[in-house]
Amino acid sequence: MMLGLSIPLYDEADCCEPVILDLLEALRAERVGFRLALVDNGSKDETGRIVTRLGASQPEVLALHLEQNAGYGGGILAGLRRLPTPILGWYWGDGQVDAEVLVRCWRRLREEPLDLVKARRVERQDGRQRELITGVYRGVMKLGFGVDTMDVNGCPKLLTRGAYEALDLRSQDWFLDPECLLKAQELGLAIGEVDAVMRPRPGGESKVRAATVTEFLRHLAAWKRGWRPQ
Repeated sequence: MMLGLSIPLYDEADCCEPVILDLLEALRAERVGFRLALVDNGSKDETGRIVTRLGASQPEVLALHLEQNAGYGGGILAGLRRLPTPILGWYWGDGQVDAEVLVRCWRRLREEPLDLVKARRVERQDGRQRELITGVYRGVMKLGFGVDTMDVNGCPKLLTRGAYEALDLRSQDWFLDPECLLKAQELGLAIGEVDAVMRPRPGGESKVRAATVTEFLRHLAAWKRGWRPQ
């Protein structure tokens, strides 16, 4: 079955090209039919030119350019809307999770009766602060909502077409990953996880800020009251 991946890129000129080339090599070696939607998410550096070049030189790559940054979720959703594949999902372009993890997610989704497969970062090499934030997310999701995963935001995430359509994801911001798991739980979807190592960035800067954590907690509180992204 054909795989489609949305890869949001915002000011990732320092690292995205080798990351994408490595991903292409890994998927070709696995003999996977695939399509990559590279989303230049309103970048102000050379990311847009890199995306254009990859789209022109690599037959599996679709180059998308958003004039304004649409947010983490908005960038991913823009790519997903252009992927008519039976399996689809998203992957980061910052080089922190190896392409081999994506391949293992793909295998699990093909070989097991699952609706969604995601990475679970069991080792963090990107700093104690990020590890602590992930721990907070895990505790809130488990105690407040019964979602038992050690890594809500673990990526890649791959879904069957049926699961993707049923989830009807809407979040334009960093809440996209929690929205995906909360809705998957409500629908009773079968979820699998693959262990991954979160490596230091090979270049560029993380877009996660203190405001990201505040946003996460604010949205979860609203979700508890019945709010849903529109």
